Amino acid sequence: MYNHLSSSAIVTSDGAPQPRLREMVEQLVLAAVPEFLGALAAAVVIAAATWSWRHFRNQLPSPPGPDASQ
Repeated sequence: MYNHLSSSAIVTSDGAPQPRLREMVEQLVLAAVPEFLGALAAAVVIAAATWSWRHFRNQLPSPPGPDASQ
């Protein structure tokens, strides 16, 4: 999965690999965007469902009390 990150390394004059940190971070962030958007959408759906449940539950007519039959 992370093989594409290792290909962005450059080699210095002494032969040691030096990663291009900015490119690696950009690739990592871009890879995380779909998961982040999915989690954000799930949070919005849960918040809307919770609000709807509370809103409509409070608007239901209360059951008749014992004095209502008289």
